Amino acid sequence: MDTTELIKDVMALLFQLESVPYELRQKAVDLVLEHADDVLLLEELKEKLSVFFVNTEVNFVRDAQALVSVE
Repeated sequence: MDTTELIKDVMALLFQLESVPYELRQKAVDLVLEHADDVLLLEELKEKLSVFFVNTEVNFVRDAQALVSVE
């Protein structure tokens, strides 16, 4: 994968972490830029962030279904 596209993907995922303070997200962005030539690291980070968001979405749906079934 093209490094530029990989960096864009990782940054987009980082900025979806709305519950994380902006300063921490910015530090993560700085680290991504610092290691922009490490494709394996960026791919691993993208994968882990993607899994995190899928798990978060699954948990949200599960919790919402549990609330609806209680009512």
